Amino acid sequence: MVDVRNGAMHVGTSEQSRHVLLDCLTLAHELLRSLGEDPRAFYGEHSSAVEVLLDEKRSEVSYRVAAKRARARRRLTELEEQLGKTGFAEATDRLEKQTGEDYQPRDFGIGHLWGALQTCPECGMSARLYGEVEATEQADYDVEPMGGGQYEAVFIGTYWDVVFTPQAFACNVCRLELLGSDELIEVGLPSARFDIEPERLPDYDFDTDPGFEDSI
Repeated sequence: MVDVRNGAMHVGTSEQSRHVLLDCLTLAHELLRSLGEDPRAFYGEHSSAVEVLLDEKRSEVSYRVAAKRARARRRLTELEEQLGKTGFAEATDRLEKQTGEDYQPRDFGIGHLWGALQTCPECGMSARLYGEVEATEQADYDVEPMGGGQYEAVFIGTYWDVVFTPQAFACNVCRLELLGSDELIEVGLPSARFDIEPERLPDYDFDTDPGFEDSI
């Protein structure tokens, strides 16, 4: 934040500093809430200014996402007008199947990103939620009786614990694209780290992917 502020002063602009400040205040607000601290006590005499800035950020995100959804709806409407209902259904079905081909995880950031199946909040078609994947292979055991009230743990195979941290969303049908947790939250999509079923990660190779951890 200090580096951005100093750079802004050097070039004579404050716009980038404002965006960084808003992001930092949003993060601090969530941390304070999690810690059970009163933001007004934390910010003191600057509390009112902070509230104004946070309200502005929420409004900016809302307007930005609303514009993106409006463009997505218009795109679908124009496509249906051009193709008719039957052609529209065929086209959207084809686009839905091409999601994994037309969008790549690397389009949405760096790191160990992958695309998870996610219903589009705008058109209801199958799309992708992109984010960081962490997979840990776990041993699975069953218990078999040995007699005399004794039991033995028997190894029966392995399973995967998978954690997903969302960063972006993209729909290949209506072309709705959302970047960052603020925009994901605005439409009700997952935005925080959560456990995910391996089935939601199509084509993910757990055995050879460099991102997995072997805990066995």
